[in-house]
Amino acid sequence: MVTLRPDSEMSGSTKQALLFYLHKYLDFLQQAGHHVFFDLPEFHDGRQKATVDYSIPKHPVDLEVLCAGVSVHGINVQEINSFLHSQWMTAASLGRPQDLLTICLAEINSSWLLGSSVDTNFHVRFGPPKITALCQCEVIVYFDIEDIAFFSESDASNAEPNVYHNWQLAFVVDVIHEEGTNSCLKLDFATARFSLYHSSFEKCDALASSYFRKMVSFFSERYFAILTQYSMHIAYSIDVGFGSIAVRERPSSTSSESSVSWSDAGEVKEFRTHSNVALWTERTEKLHLGGFDQITSISEQSINTFFTSLRRKATDGTEASLARWSLDRFNATFSALKVRLMSNGKAVIWVNISEGDMAVAKESRQKDFWTWIGWEKPSTEKSTEMYEFSDLAIAFEVDMKMVEHAALDVSDVWHKMFKSSGLWTHNQTDAQEPVFKHLILQFQTATYVPDLSSFQSLGEGRAALNRLQTITHYMQDYLASLANSGYHIIHSVPISGSQSTSPTNSWCTEVSFQTISKTEITLRACRYKHKASEAPVILILGMSDNRPMPQTRLQWSSAWNFFSKGESPVGVASLSREAFLEARILPLFALINADTTIVPKFAGVIDGKWEFDLTTWAQHVHRKGKECKWKSLSDRSADFLQYEWQHRDGWNHKYEGTSGDQEDAEYSLSCDTRNELRISTGFNRTGLEIQLKGESVIKVSGRGEQGSWRPFFSDVVSEGECSIEIREIHARHLSQTIDLSKVAHRLKAIFEGAWSYSSSGHHSHLLANSAFARDGSFVTQIGMFGTKQVVYAPQTPSSHGPRKSGKGNLSPSGFNIYKQVRVVAERHRPSHAKAPTACQQCT
Repeated sequence: MVTLRPDSEMSGSTKQALLFYLHKYLDFLQQAGHHVFFDLPEFHDGRQKATVDYSIPKHPVDLEVLCAGVSVHGINVQEINSFLHSQWMTAASLGRPQDLLTICLAEINSSWLLGSSVDTNFHVRFGPPKITALCQCEVIVYFDIEDIAFFSESDASNAEPNVYHNWQLAFVVDVIHEEGTNSCLKLDFATARFSLYHSSFEKCDALASSYFRKMVSFFSERYFAILTQYSMHIAYSIDVGFGSIAVRERPSSTSSESSVSWSDAGEVKEFRTHSNVALWTERTEKLHLGGFDQITSISEQSINTFFTSLRRKATDGTEASLARWSLDRFNATFSALKVRLMSNGKAVIWVNISEGDMAVAKESRQKDFWTWIGWEKPSTEKSTEMYEFSDLAIAFEVDMKMVEHAALDVSDVWHKMFKSSGLWTHNQTDAQEPVFKHLILQFQTATYVPDLSSFQSLGEGRAALNRLQTITHYMQDYLASLANSGYHIIHSVPISGSQSTSPTNSWCTEVSFQTISKTEITLRACRYKHKASEAPVILILGMSDNRPMPQTRLQWSSAWNFFSKGESPVGVASLSREAFLEARILPLFALINADTTIVPKFAGVIDGKWEFDLTTWAQHVHRKGKECKWKSLSDRSADFLQYEWQHRDGWNHKYEGTSGDQEDAEYSLSCDTRNELRISTGFNRTGLEIQLKGESVIKVSGRGEQGSWRPFFSDVVSEGECSIEIREIHARHLSQTIDLSKVAHRLKAIFEGAWSYSSSGHHSHLLANSAFARDGSFVTQIGMFGTKQVVYAPQTPSSHGPRKSGKGNLSPSGFNIYKQVRVVAERHRPSHAKAPTACQQCT
């Protein structure tokens, strides 16, 4: 062996040997590619791509310096870690669910695995997982094992386990970016490679090292598959939580109710596309009641607007709990509640906490952490500390239920307010107090939904979990308090056990509800955005006059879902033709028929003269009380509903005798009445239009030995003289002006002011727009909250056609009545040898 130095002298043989090895070294460098100083890369040859495997370095790399500022498919690492922390909090807060593997991100036990090949009994309690980005599509995932226990037997109570703490397992994993409706980042655990030098554990003995290697094998062979199965491999979801749904809103005295929306800016364009005219066209042409007498829709938007309005009005009085609430050592102020409806008839409600403080138990390590104890309420006997929090949204799943008024578990204050409400007083009668059914959110049985909650401000780790569990416990009590104050009542409907005879009431005898949706909205889907026009809708279904409730399942229609910008709607109500138009409206106009229908009261020859007397249907001793029913003439393709009332009553009198006090004669009397009612269909910006016109005709004729009669007209229509002043008799029973005040007063009670068929608890609703559909059903938009008194001024007669009521006299529904009066005189010439008399007045 020869050692050479720069100043060494070499012999010939030594120099020859050195040259031999240097030539071999040059060949080696050439084969390794180091003889090329510069070359363009082969862009199309993926085999020449350099691969860096961070799982195999012998020394840990300073990743904070090397990978500073690296994002994963454009998503900041901090956002991804925040999402993973939320996922961990969600799993850890579930306790011991029926499917234990749903909490595998926070805790796992070898006994929970069926058919496991793991030959070791263990229980692991994890901390929140974290990642470090290596590049855009590769990360290191750190699994923080806070506590781990290994047992010699499957029954943990039979032996003392080997317990270790603060282990960390690191794996290099590829990240997949999935684009679509719910774009997200997924960890591809099939590519996971364990990194020893990014991992750590207590190297206290050979047994610990053996257990550590077994856990590495368990992760690779089973745990990653479980995470993927339960969607725990999702590292970030763009549409899930975290700003996709603005469920929190700080109270503001300047904000308007219309500013509260689940939608984004794109819905402004959508609203413009779905104009009011288009929506009302669909409502009046395509809405089908499915055999129900009454349907009222309650939109998701209206419920949220309702809660926002209540929160804005919250004071130190009876509604203070909507703004602030305290119990024990828990204090909080709240923003408005938010609701999402689901297709299964349930709902998700968010309790939005603006800020607060509470006492929480100080964190201490549980010795037997493998035994489930659950959360314990802080007490004065245990060490506690005060913690301040803000900007939380706690989600609960609640059932919806229709309950009897007597079954409501609410305070006396709410009962007192309800009995003073417009809904109660309008439906109260002298015979009985009104009976109600209420659609409620069952706050008392609410179930916490961690997946939909937002709790980033509570900190990190197990301390944050303890704070979250404390808050969710008190929120259960808070919801019960809200229910006691009646804030869980969505809608109230008056009902009657018998047929309703009041022309202004349309009480239902049976009520139920359905939730309809364009697409199925599940609990999981509540995390995603949806268009306001496609949100689920609650339909309050009612039947009148003890008719049975149909079993029809109604289909989705956007016409039921009222959405708007700058308005505060409740929803849309529709009443069937039979229950409203034919049972409530036409009978009112039938009163006009009774007042304008002339019938003979008496006719005969008295003292040689023919005498007769007239009266109206409404005053006739035998006819009054009987309805002058309208007959439908409507063509359903027309733009109006047309009804007709026609009545003719004719008397013929013939006298023959030998008394000598009068001549033989024949007389006839005919009273004809024809009224026409037209009700416009479809949406009209100027309001609902009803036209009423009529014609009353009296014909009198006589044939005697004397000459012809002359009636009292301005012109001569026959020869002879008539002693009967027919115009005066007719005018005495049918004046030139038809008095509509009696009907108008009742129509006002139906169409104007508060909507009396239902409301949100003791809060009133009013009509915003109204229209009749072509099938005769009545459709109206219900507005939010309170009443508006409008005075109806009957019109004066006009010979120039119909005239609208004066300015300021339109009801909220834009309801107008048109009436038209016309006078026609006709002349009939005799057709027999003896001159008859014919006089006629048309009004």
